[in-house]
Amino acid sequence: FARGAPASTRHGTDVAAGLVDPRRLRGATLYNAAVIGTSARGEQEAGVDSLLKALDWMAAQGVPLVNISLAGPYNKLLDRGVDRAVAEGMTLVAAVGNDGAAAAPRYPAALQNVIAVTAVDADSEIYRNAVRGPHVDAAAPGVDIYVAEGGGHFVSGTSMAVPFVTARIAADPALY
Repeated sequence: FARGAPASTRHGTDVAAGLVDPRRLRGATLYNAAVIGTSARGEQEAGVDSLLKALDWMAAQGVPLVNISLAGPYNKLLDRGVDRAVAEGMTLVAAVGNDGAAAAPRYPAALQNVIAVTAVDADSEIYRNAVRGPHVDAAAPGVDIYVAEGGGHFVSGTSMAVPFVTARIAADPALY
């Protein structure tokens, strides 16, 4: 669904590895809707049109629960598209973003009908780069998360916290 060349990033793989970790989620089907591409300037970007096409595709597949590990500025089309997805029965869980405590809310996490997730460290302290605000619904581990994929490495960010919340919701369909 991405515009331009596919993004050369491990981000999506790291998030997916966190989601399908057998300690969190077993027996679920994982759909990959890649929305991050590379612009003509060589920058990674996820257009709202890509995200909306991905949500439409997932709705057509009957996907009830979506993990969104990206964040950006408010967009009215995104707002309406998320409203439509939720009205069709989809539950969206999204990262609040890593722009720091003073940053404005990031979307889609800051939309009212999206579960907004922040990251905490092993001491339950909020991740230093996490966006903060009253829109945050849940906190989960997201600092120094070990990902075994690609030889193993540690990653941090609100994106890495989202799979913990998504997996918890997926484990109990009564939650969505």
